[in-house]
Amino acid sequence: MYKEEQIKDRALRCYGILGADQSGDNWNHRVINGLCRMILHIWIDWKEDTRHYQPSQRAYDKYLETVSRGESKLDPQYPDYDTALTVVKECREYLQLVVEYRVRKTCRVH
Repeated sequence: MYKEEQIKDRALRCYGILGADQSGDNWNHRVINGLCRMILHIWIDWKEDTRHYQPSQRAYDKYLETVSRGESKLDPQYPDYDTALTVVKECREYLQLVVEYRVRKTCRVH
């Protein structure tokens, strides 16, 4: 099993566990759920694309910005802070494995 598939499986398990427990005030759970959903969305796009998966540089930058925004909202006073930090770290690694090396460096339209 490849590293990106392991991260996707952990995100799926984590999202399944925390998806049912929606605590309104816990930003850590919100960030975990959002990043896990993003990982699963990227995985589905990658697997359903019949062409060679090539996201744009703007899409990759948007993903990184989403991770950074989520990381800035983490609160060490709430539960699951360590889990949230782990999800942020794995999300960055996942983006590097799945998205960064497939980014289009040149414009398709000339």
